[in-house]
Amino acid sequence: MSSLNNSGGLVGQLASGSVTNSFWDTQTSNQSTSAGGAGVTGKTSAQMQDPATFTSAGWSTSVWKLESGTLPTLQGLASQCSFDVCWDGGAATTNWADAANWTGNIVPTSGKLVYLGSTATVALNSIATIKGLRTEAGSSLSIIPGGMLTVSGSGGTASSLGGSLTVQGTVLDFQGAAALNGNVTLSNAALGGAGAITITGAFNVTLDGTLNGSGSLTTQGLTTVGGAGSRTLTVTGGKTWTNQGTLRIQSSNDRIAFSGGGQTNTLRNTGTLIFASPAGDPLQMVSGTAVLENQGVIEKITNNNTQKIVGFSVTNASTGTIDVKAGTLE
Repeated sequence: MSSLNNSGGLVGQLASGSVTNSFWDTQTSNQSTSAGGAGVTGKTSAQMQDPATFTSAGWSTSVWKLESGTLPTLQGLASQCSFDVCWDGGAATTNWADAANWTGNIVPTSGKLVYLGSTATVALNSIATIKGLRTEAGSSLSIIPGGMLTVSGSGGTASSLGGSLTVQGTVLDFQGAAALNGNVTLSNAALGGAGAITITGAFNVTLDGTLNGSGSLTTQGLTTVGGAGSRTLTVTGGKTWTNQGTLRIQSSNDRIAFSGGGQTNTLRNTGTLIFASPAGDPLQMVSGTAVLENQGVIEKITNNNTQKIVGFSVTNASTGTIDVKAGTLE
């Protein structure tokens, strides 16, 4: 903001009075200083879209709508969508394809940054492509048979999901970076793409599933592979999966299979990898090059059987531990 010959990020010139707990965007304004004294603080664009910037300064959520990925909005204006398309539930259904469920009564299309608020419960059973996706904690998105979602990440748009995500019998592709902070369930479905995906919450593979595409995967919470019957999670497409949390291969001969053709698929364990499945090969090399890097803990806790890791290039770092509590591991 400028005043005659004075310019500043939030205030150009302050002749009287005071300014407290206020901020401006140093990047969009191209201003590094502001009048107003210590009560005015410059922040980056990312910080201006982080609720913690404002709550730590005492901003009240009863006055301000503070949500990740968007600028503060007065609660009186909360019905106004600050993204390209927002779920408003106007059709009173859970169907993504119902236009009346979206602001402007238009179903999201490619090039759109889509937002689901904390009360949204949404089911996608059609094919959709969007630019980016932001969801709040408390929301629920289910991509079900007949549906498929591609998130292009065009223009460097990152996605951030705070709500729960279920992918059942279909495909979800992130071509840009994505942070999945709610619980994620994969059931006879594929999750992947060229984007880097980070799952901070629980990740449950309840039936067979696939992790595909060249984008990296990082899991930081509890990951469980398997359910009723013998289940397989296939890693393919040149994927590097870093487990920073706890990865548990469940019972009933469940396993993780690596299938790469001429590609290399890598499992890097910096957390805890638990073999709870009685399968003789809880990690199975099908084709291509399979790499296991252990920098954390590998535990074998099944019955007194012999389990083998065959066909893998295995590295156990100085920080790596292998703890065989029952049977043998070769």
